[in-house]
Amino acid sequence: MKFTDVVIVFVMLTLIECSALKSFSVCMKMAERKTDLMMQATATHFVSESFKNSCRGKGFETLNGWQKACRAMWKLDYIAWADAEDFMNVPKDLNSETLFYGRWIGKNFNGEVYCRKTEKAYSGGEK
Repeated sequence: MKFTDVVIVFVMLTLIECSALKSFSVCMKMAERKTDLMMQATATHFVSESFKNSCRGKGFETLNGWQKACRAMWKLDYIAWADAEDFMNVPKDLNSETLFYGRWIGKNFNGEVYCRKTEKAYSGGEK
C-alpha cells in the first residue's frame, strides 16, 4: 500500500467520522427539542383543563388554589385569573354564569383560557 493510499483512507475515515458526529449532535438537539415541546404541551393542557375543571367545581376548591398549585408545579413566572367582566364586555346569558379568565406565562410557554362558571360552583376566595 502506498503512502498516498494511506493518507486518502485516513482523510476519508476522518470525514465519515465528522459526518457521523454531526448527525449525532443534530439527533440529540432534536430529541431535546421534542422533550421541551412535550413538556409545553403537557403543561398547557394541564393548566387550562384544571382551570376549566375548577370553574365547574370539579378540580381545585378555589381558583386561588389552582393558581398556587400551577405556579409551583410548572415553575410559572406569572399566573392569574380574573372575572372577564373586569376588562371586557361580557353579555350575560340566562343561566347567570360568570365568565372567568386565566392567564399564565412560563419560561418556555404561555397561554390563556376562558370558562363560564355558575355562581353556585364558585366557592369563594379573593383574586
